[in-house]
Amino acid sequence: GNFVEEFEINDYPEICRKRISTRESLQSIEELSGAKCWVRGRHWPDPRKMPEGARRLYVEITGPTQISVQKGKNEVRKMVETLAIRTLNIPGMSSMGRSGRYDPATGR
Repeated sequence: GNFVEEFEINDYPEICRKRISTRESLQSIEELSGAKCWVRGRHWPDPRKMPEGARRLYVEITGPTQISVQKGKNEVRKMVETLAIRTLNIPGMSSMGRSGRYDPATGR
């Protein structure tokens, strides 16, 4: 039988949700893990507005072994978290209007 895991991506930034949804991303995870990935559900910014029976956006990971599925899930997590961290470090996007780098000279 097949093993199945889910990894919810609903609350990750839009860039992460879009990137993980590309065929290239899903294929690279499949090549690394041996597990197939599908993006399922729908993005709901506000869970209170979800209709009955609706599913939040998630990646379904299916594989021939528990290990392949776990590997696939870890790759999905790694990919979205790396992207999420990268989007937080965009120079010039901080609330103060300066780059997000720490300056030892000023201590900020």
